[in-house]
Amino acid sequence: MKLRHVFSVVMMTIGIAAATGAAQADVLFSAMEGGNQVPVPRATRLAFGTATLIRNGQGLCFALLAVGLDSPVVEFHIHKGIAGTNDTAPNPLVVFVGSGGLPPSVIHGFNPATGSGCVPLNNVTTQTLNDIFLHPRHYYINVHTQKTDGAIRGQLF
Repeated sequence: MKLRHVFSVVMMTIGIAAATGAAQADVLFSAMEGGNQVPVPRATRLAFGTATLIRNGQGLCFALLAVGLDSPVVEFHIHKGIAGTNDTAPNPLVVFVGSGGLPPSVIHGFNPATGSGCVPLNNVTTQTLNDIFLHPRHYYINVHTQKTDGAIRGQLF
């Protein structure tokens, strides 16, 4: 069952890349774990997931797979910050799911959670987006669930 979900996310990622004509430099990844959160949440400390981001001319596309979450995903976004630190800004830089992004219904299930989509970059400057792709390790992906504010996290690479 889990292998089928992993295969589905890999195929979604390949499909998004092919559909957007993404170049190699326009793709980022993140390996997320509950243990990467600051502080580590008790409920999802063993949860993990992957995210693939693909930049195209109209926006930023994503594919998400997460296992071991405690409830459905309500937010999925990018913050600025190196490993072990939290972003000091009150709002995320890019929102994929949640307020300002796609509805949480694009993420199916929560153990595993899978989903994909594309968001326009209306509120992201070209300079910020370029910096994310030039210095991905200075940014992290964060997934929030209905029960855990910051369930899993991973640096971009």
